[in-house]
Amino acid sequence: MSDPTWHELYSAAVLEFDPSKLTERIEIARRAIHQRLVGHDGSVGAGERERIDDALRGLWFLAKRRPAA
Repeated sequence: MSDPTWHELYSAAVLEFDPSKLTERIEIARRAIHQRLVGHDGSVGAGERERIDDALRGLWFLAKRRPAA
């Protein structure tokens, strides 16, 4: 089984309903996005970069709106 992609991890964060798991899912998705950006020597195309920017904004919003633990 291969490692999940950044967008699979982003989707898992967006779809997480358990507040106790949300912070960890957000951080895992952020790390996966960072690895995608720095680990591919600039091979991220404009379309994917736009999706990454949208995902990072979504994760930021989720982090700000998450319920207090």
